[in-house]
Amino acid sequence: MARWTRPGASTILVASCLLLAVAGSSAQTILQAIQSANLTLLAAGLQVADLATTLNSTTGPNITLFAPSDDALLAMTAALNTTPNALLTLGPKVAPVFTYHAITTPLLAADIPTGDTPYATLNTGLNLTVSKAANGSVVVRALGSDANVIRTDITAGGAVVHVIDSVLLPFFLSVASAATRTPQLSSLLSAVASNGLAPALSNPNLNVTVFAPVNDAFNASSAYLTSVNASITDVLTYHVATSRVLNGSEVTASPITLTTLNSRANLTVARDGNNVVVTPVGATAATVLAANIPVGLDLTTGGPRTFVHLVNAVLLPFYTTVANAAERAGLTTLVAAVAASDPAFLAAVTDPTFRGTILAPSNAAFAATLASLNVTAAQLLADKDNLRRILNAHIIPNAAVFSNQLSNNQTVNTTGGALLTVSIGNGIVRFNAAKSSAKVVAADVSIGNGRAVVHVIDRVLLPADLTLPTPYVTVAGAAQAANLSTLLAAVTASDASFLTTLTDPDFNGTVLAPTPLSDCHVALLMPNAAFTAALTALGVNATQLLADKDNLRRILNAHIITPGAVRSSQLVNNQNITTLDGVLTVRINGTGVFFVAAKSTAKVVTPDVIAGNAVVHTIDFVLLPASVTLTTGGSGGGGSGGGGAAGMASPSVLTLLSSALAFLALFAFGRF
Repeated sequence: MARWTRPGASTILVASCLLLAVAGSSAQTILQAIQSANLTLLAAGLQVADLATTLNSTTGPNITLFAPSDDALLAMTAALNTTPNALLTLGPKVAPVFTYHAITTPLLAADIPTGDTPYATLNTGLNLTVSKAANGSVVVRALGSDANVIRTDITAGGAVVHVIDSVLLPFFLSVASAATRTPQLSSLLSAVASNGLAPALSNPNLNVTVFAPVNDAFNASSAYLTSVNASITDVLTYHVATSRVLNGSEVTASPITLTTLNSRANLTVARDGNNVVVTPVGATAATVLAANIPVGLDLTTGGPRTFVHLVNAVLLPFYTTVANAAERAGLTTLVAAVAASDPAFLAAVTDPTFRGTILAPSNAAFAATLASLNVTAAQLLADKDNLRRILNAHIIPNAAVFSNQLSNNQTVNTTGGALLTVSIGNGIVRFNAAKSSAKVVAADVSIGNGRAVVHVIDRVLLPADLTLPTPYVTVAGAAQAANLSTLLAAVTASDASFLTTLTDPDFNGTVLAPTPLSDCHVALLMPNAAFTAALTALGVNATQLLADKDNLRRILNAHIITPGAVRSSQLVNNQNITTLDGVLTVRINGTGVFFVAAKSTAKVVTPDVIAGNAVVHTIDFVLLPASVTLTTGGSGGGGSGGGGAAGMASPSVLTLLSSALAFLALFAFGRF
């Protein structure tokens, strides 16, 4: 292989061989003209690029060749951080560099017009600009470099060779060079330099894709970036995609995700009609104005190492508005609710200067709340007053409250005047409103570089002034509103871990809730006679049962099926279902649905009371598992048609037990 070095014995040998190839010819070829000018490195390059044959003909093309000197070629390889020999390994792939030096019009120096004149080159689609000064000096301007003509008018038949002092590059040496030589990027160049990024972007070996905002875009964003105290370095590195070198022709309607030098945020790129659109984390997407500006030389492919695409907007690596964050997170129900409500809400969530904290219910949170309220999305959106009350309960104004600023039992005010109480335990943060409680499932979504913050929550917060019927509330709210002191006494008397489990807002299971007396508003109340008969058969009084923690726990556990919210549509005749204490058998006949325990049977009175992650079926009798050690007698006990049985004791104990189980139902479904 030919070696590309300073002229020496091997170079002279190459030149001699080329001269022998045209021995005996009376007309000088372009290749001979190159040799006569001692441009030995260019000659070697043309040979490996498979251009020597064309240029070594007396009938070769009538062109003007701007021929780089040996020093120019050596300087170019050094600037590319490579060597001449490494460049030669490209073979024919290096040909576009050399064809870029030839224009299709033969011009003697005297024929070059004064001023700037563009000329098409043999590298199809690319031009050179030839600039002649009044004093006759000539400069050739290429995409990535400029060259001075240092020797003129070496003729070769109908062609002309002019020697130049730099290689004319059909690509930019580096990203920094591209910014320097592109007037539309002067603002970007200034920002790069002032933030210490110029050395990194001057590396000719970078393999990246750069989305470069033009001056108008960069200047338009500067005031906002200053107002939110944004890190310009973070913003600039977000415009450099490291995952691949993306040619614009590769982009389709299917989005491509690109990682960036700002490792905390990605970009997506997709084609929208005739445009290529770059979508950042921030609200404003950018359209590519000029694509595929080449940078560097890949010594494997011969193509660019990097592409620069000019864009019409600065890409921001952070959410700029609450609406921007909600849309990117797919919170479509919240977005629809805001759009349907008071215009002031929409103005706030789309305002990049908004300061505050938003508690943003997920789509699933809205779905669960709609089911609990027994309304459709359309009905809620049409109920402007209640919708406004709900949305106001999710806005903490005037301050971005991040999770590390929250404390247990902290009280915060919302824009609607509703107070929220914060509870923190076991790594879980909850916000408690008057009529519901919500767990934070995604914390600290920063807006405007910390000007505002969003916490995504798993339930909708319902304030006290909501006029929609809310049949079930939080545990504290339920106990307080219903004055259920008897219920609290019964549950408190049971096993502590049992109480802990059933007070978990995220409980997922099924509760069979015996209908209580008139102080509990869970479901249709049944006559006390069934409770009285059962308790009488047990032969105990209230004090005795509350003191008998083991049996109380067994009875309560026999009414809880977990995990799994089992709806009535999932029940079949003779099905066996496991509770926390024993197995129940399902009986379904013409008179209803029954659950059969070892020592009693209960009929379902009200099925499918949805309670967040759980479901409650109210029943007409207490279920007694086999593990209960209290003496029972008789064979009655339960709804008609169910079978099974046991006896029970005094009405006061029955009242406590029934109320306790109903209270457990409230624990299970009292949170939205």
